[in-house]
Amino acid sequence: MIYDDDEAIPKPNATTDNEPDLELNKNTHARIINKGEALLVECPFKVLLELKGVKPSAGRLGVDLVTVLDIGNTMKGAKIAKMKLAMKFLLQKLSHTDRLSIVTFNSKANRLCPLRQITENSIIEIANQVESLVADSTKNMQAGLQMALKILGDRKNLRTKRRAAVMLMSDGTEEDDAESDASSVPVDRVPVYAFSFGSDCNTEVLNDIADKSAGGKFVVVPDLGNLSDLFSECLAALLKVVIKDLSLTVIPENGSKIFTDVIADNYQQTKAGSESGPVTITFGSLYERETRKVLVKLTLPEVVSRCSANYLQIVYKYRVGDAVTSDQRRINVKRKLESVEAENEEVLAEEKRTGTVSKIEAMLLDYVKKLKEAEEKQAQSAAELAACSEQLKLEKTENENLAQQVYSLTIKNISLRRKISKLEGREYESHQKAI
Repeated sequence: MIYDDDEAIPKPNATTDNEPDLELNKNTHARIINKGEALLVECPFKVLLELKGVKPSAGRLGVDLVTVLDIGNTMKGAKIAKMKLAMKFLLQKLSHTDRLSIVTFNSKANRLCPLRQITENSIIEIANQVESLVADSTKNMQAGLQMALKILGDRKNLRTKRRAAVMLMSDGTEEDDAESDASSVPVDRVPVYAFSFGSDCNTEVLNDIADKSAGGKFVVVPDLGNLSDLFSECLAALLKVVIKDLSLTVIPENGSKIFTDVIADNYQQTKAGSESGPVTITFGSLYERETRKVLVKLTLPEVVSRCSANYLQIVYKYRVGDAVTSDQRRINVKRKLESVEAENEEVLAEEKRTGTVSKIEAMLLDYVKKLKEAEEKQAQSAAELAACSEQLKLEKTENENLAQQVYSLTIKNISLRRKISKLEGREYESHQKAI
């Protein structure tokens, strides 16, 4: 089969980006989106912060990425749940100049989607496809890798030069009696980033595949918390980094409080003190064309009369080369008796998106937690069963020994009775003769 149905990347139109409120450096812009007014009474207030890696004059090469996902029976439970979260993180990192195809494999390989341009719609559709995956059957990793290479080799929409890469996500196990030999696939012309899931993974196979590829890497995924750092390190080889060590601190002021947690996807947050204390979000590297969003939900204090005050301070800190730079902005809000300004549509859209994502993540994490609890109970039951089995063996041995002793005593008793009978018989004969 020929896979030449890769989506074309349309020529970019004149930029329609909104003017930035803050320019961190020539390649990074920041926007602050919020209403300019609020009621006098205590009320909720939302602020959306957007960071964007801006395309420089030259721009980076677009990336054609094929992910090869293991859905064999050994990936059931926590492994496939972690893999789905990893795919969600990956989708956040790619931009509209990139294309993504997904290949799954169990007993055979299957192309879930062709090389699709990354857009808001394709991200949702691809995420839904990944979420529906179920682990079952045997596995053929070799077929999955071969299909990924063919997808890249059959591309026809190559109007401009592009990077190509494969991401393999698996526990590395292959069936002993299967024909699959993933290490034999010739991957020397593209980088293969191999991510292993599970403590029982076969690191030898995955490491061998990554080593044989053109600049790939093998990475162990030990837990959910490390996904950001692990994937960022590999993506840095494909996507251009515009700034490093990026962090953002939000500080409530003048009696305002953070109503709920600051919403910043899965990036690390550090809180200081109470709900009126600062919260720092650590992003790490920001890639060209990448957008990061942070939604802050505040509670503004009640005021007695109309006024204008700063209720949130935003501090950016980042590194370009060896130079560390920081800047800050304050959010000023006019307090009125009546407010007619509607909530910004971008704020509402981000609130809806993060709410949906949070529900999905909560379901996955709850599933993983319950699965681990079930595995622990199963292990405990197995240990109790083993102990019970050992006790039964001991009791059986004791019973056999006791039975042997009873048998020996019975034989001795029979022998003794015979001797007694003989003696009694002799005494009787002697008595008769005497008469």
